Amino acid sequence: MLALGASACASAGRSAGDGDLAYPFAGLSSVRGTDAAAEARSAYPVVFQVVDDPAQTEEVDARPLRRDLSHVPVDGRSYRALRAIAVAFFELHARAERRRGEGLYFVYSFQATKVIAIPWRLYGEIPDVGLRSVILDFYEDVMFGAKPGLGPVRGRYTRMVADLARKESDAALLARIEELVDRARALTPEPVR
Repeated sequence: MLALGASACASAGRSAGDGDLAYPFAGLSSVRGTDAAAEARSAYPVVFQVVDDPAQTEEVDARPLRRDLSHVPVDGRSYRALRAIAVAFFELHARAERRRGEGLYFVYSFQATKVIAIPWRLYGEIPDVGLRSVILDFYEDVMFGAKPGLGPVRGRYTRMVADLARKESDAALLARIEELVDRARALTPEPVR
């Protein structure tokens, strides 16, 4: 019983630690130029061919990101994939915002949405509480962070985070999801469908 409690504490504490297991972008206004962004480009060149070239309008090839994020057992590649997802999303979203009101806005916005949906789709299949916590760090940054242009789309991502509750079995993470959703809805009521 004691070993089980120690294991749970160690797993839950991963997202708050230093190094490869932490979410590195909270509080930053841009991911560009960070060591984690450089690592993402190096680890996933196929993904960043589309991200780094505004002339590319096709979908991002997300297969390597999905493969590594869903790797069991969870290890460093899982966290590296999540960091790459964050970099790709923030850069694609920023590109879309620069083109708001133009036809390419929708293309870039769709690219960004496909990327941010990767952890949402895989969330229920990830057995590690620490990695799920870092995924929530990412979504918290999307909803409340300092990156420009995210406020207007907060409602869209609030629904995505709210949906994670049905995939979450850990009481602490479930409470965190509910807190994030309540905070977001207080700031940006979701549009009526």
